[in-house]
Amino acid sequence: MKITLSETDLKDAIQQYISQMGVDLSNKRVEISMTAGRGTNGHTANLEILPLDLVDNPDDQDSDAAPDTAEDGDNAEEEQQAIPFDWKKSEV
Repeated sequence: MKITLSETDLKDAIQQYISQMGVDLSNKRVEISMTAGRGTNGHTANLEILPLDLVDNPDDQDSDAAPDTAEDGDNAEEEQQAIPFDWKKSEV
């Protein structure tokens, strides 16, 4: 048996998995970017979960604001958390 999943299928499965983990995705948009690594690095998926009001109204954001230049985790609220995913154990 051979099963081929498109990038859309993979993104849908990832979003469903995140939801099953207990992350509330209501009124949020999930942006997923996929990267193919070389050698043993494998493939990765980076997720950004945004409130719909930020996605739907980009004009409301302060476009004159200086870019965030926090280094070495100075801004704890913006710190990203890696969630490990084991395809062998998942039931997606």
